[in-house]
Amino acid sequence: MDADTYRLLTPKEAGEFIGLSPDTIKITMKTGNLKHKKIGTHYRTTKRWLEEWIDYVEPMPKSYHDNKAKKEPLTQADVLTFARSFK
Repeated sequence: MDADTYRLLTPKEAGEFIGLSPDTIKITMKTGNLKHKKIGTHYRTTKRWLEEWIDYVEPMPKSYHDNKAKKEPLTQADVLTFARSFK
């Protein structure tokens, strides 16, 4: 694996990588569903952790597939509902 796989990403960079908003990435980190490091008040993750999370949450809820077909981004409510389903 290349060094870029382990580089710490901001929520904005992580969101751009997988197509979610930075706020959604932060919520997913804060709920403990996405591996991350907290450096002071800043949250960071890696591409590897994002890929592991994507593999873990598949298949996504029906609302995700409906939104994807319409080419609309997931809402924070969609992500929170899905994240809570694992608790």
